Amino acid sequence: WEQVGIYALYSNFQLVYVGQTAGGGQRLGVRLRQHTNDYLKGRWDTFSWFGMSYVKKDGTLSEPPDVRNVKRKDILDIVEGILIAVSEPPLNRQSGRFGKNIALYLQMRDSRLDKSVGD
Repeated sequence: WEQVGIYALYSNFQLVYVGQTAGGGQRLGVRLRQHTNDYLKGRWDTFSWFGMSYVKKDGTLSEPPDVRNVKRKDILDIVEGILIAVSEPPLNRQSGRFGKNIALYLQMRDSRLDKSVGD
């Protein structure tokens, strides 16, 4: 919910929207909730996110990394990796080069969401 980064919305596994969360009141959860009530309502069914903080074992987020001394090549590798991950271009043979400190989280539907609808 509190993640800051880039997210992608999909409809039937097709990319339909890419956005970012800039922090403050614009965290991932807030933006996703907004998209359930704005012009994207009903036009997406899954999402991916690429956050600045990693999820700790207790479920809380780490502090965002210090990005003042990041090398241009590292930034380009991350941007390329995100673009490949969200668009899945058919002619790309390689996946993105995110580096060794990147964690992958697999999405799954939270059954608690189904119970809360209409309550």
